[in-house]
Amino acid sequence: MVETKGEKRVAKWVVHGNIVVYAFAFWLCQPILPHLSSELGADDVTYGYLQAVFSFCQFVGGPLMGVVMDAFGPRMALILSQGAGAVGYGLIA
Repeated sequence: MVETKGEKRVAKWVVHGNIVVYAFAFWLCQPILPHLSSELGADDVTYGYLQAVFSFCQFVGGPLMGVVMDAFGPRMALILSQGAGAVGYGLIA
């Protein structure tokens, strides 16, 4: 399948738009997480553990996705990350 220059441009805007919306939603929720975790019964140490686990997953996941991208290409890496995000949101709901 041959992609035209216009199709590539649209795809880039869609991907970047998705990243911007996700980042905005993530940082919008960050200030309320300590209050929300205390409302759900977690103490400060538990909240710290949750933040540490999230940071560790980013630390491990970044290079891992780089390996996936090198091995299978950016399209497969994007499909994998979007699928994993959908599963994560499904578990939360």
